[in-house]
Amino acid sequence: GRTEAMRSTTSQAVQFCNDWCNRSLSSSYQIQSLREAVQQHSSLVKEAASGKGVDRHLFALKCIAAKNRLEEPEFFRSESWKLLNHSILSTSNCGNPALRLFGFGPVVQDGEERVSFQMNSFFDCFLLLLQ
Repeated sequence: GRTEAMRSTTSQAVQFCNDWCNRSLSSSYQIQSLREAVQQHSSLVKEAASGKGVDRHLFALKCIAAKNRLEEPEFFRSESWKLLNHSILSTSNCGNPALRLFGFGPVVQDGEERVSFQMNSFFDCFLLLLQ
């Protein structure tokens, strides 16, 4: 299957984190900030799922250049590319029921020094049991 990265660090997510930690803001303001962050996140997930992400496209171009023994474009040697591909936070969503307990470990060497956890929802399983 096709995979695509969705960059979760949006300006809305950063704003939400700042708002959530600001005790002078009202709960309703913080919840609205959360809604805006979730809305942006959901929009980006839908774009990635429909093939509108850039990560796999750029990776394919890099692989095509290597396969055809072409000079690697300068972009793939840039600090920006290295930073983009150094993900210390990796999350996943596997919608296939066969992969319910699937998860990723650290994807970069220094990611191992961070907290790693997995969350699952068995809501659908409970619904099936109740039927």
